[in-house]
Amino acid sequence: MKEKINDQSLLLIDIENCPSKIEDLIEDFQIYQKVVICYAQTGVKIPLDWLMVLKDCVAKDRLELVKMSEVGNNSADFGITFLLGRYFDQFDHFVIYSNDKGFDVIIELVNRAAHKQAERIGKQDTVAPVPPVRDIEPKVININSEELLTLPPFKQAEQATLAYLSRLLINGSWPSKLQGFYNSIRTRLRFMACDDLAQDKLAHQIIDCLIKANAISVNDQQIVYHKGKIKSWVDENI
Repeated sequence: MKEKINDQSLLLIDIENCPSKIEDLIEDFQIYQKVVICYAQTGVKIPLDWLMVLKDCVAKDRLELVKMSEVGNNSADFGITFLLGRYFDQFDHFVIYSNDKGFDVIIELVNRAAHKQAERIGKQDTVAPVPPVRDIEPKVININSEELLTLPPFKQAEQATLAYLSRLLINGSWPSKLQGFYNSIRTRLRFMACDDLAQDKLAHQIIDCLIKANAISVNDQQIVYHKGKIKSWVDENI
């Protein structure tokens, strides 16, 4: 199946804050056009099998490693903010992977700009206020599986919705605006073996399904997430 990459997306990784994110790096190249890792000091290790792949990504300007000259508590944070500004005109969608909620101010400013969308993803944000129904993490359903396309249309929407929700619960990415939410869903659907029209239709079906299930509310393009309802729904169906 041919890979589909969002050629307007940039991922900036706060690797000191989220060292385990390195495990997803190869998969990230299948989603984002460019990945930037900024750090002051890190003990992160990568598999030797990745070396040639990463070397190729650097050569193709799809991976950038930025080491800060000064080691400090916020050194990498300032670097990530600077790099987002550097690439602001080149990309439309920005994702900062960090548990540091200090980035939320930057995210809010980017979202004010026309035709720009930004979000912060962090594992510590995973519906913390909701009492856990299970003692284990939700299972991640593969939203990009070919099996999804073999299901009847109504089942496709249902399974794709559960897949997207399970990913939200783990990554903690909750876009505040309807357009950003739609863009996030489309990003997750890009690997599906169907055309853009079918992906667009399925993305809207997922949103409709969430609204009908009272998992989200939309008011003047702003989204309110009913996270207790979302987690219960996922737990009951996977």
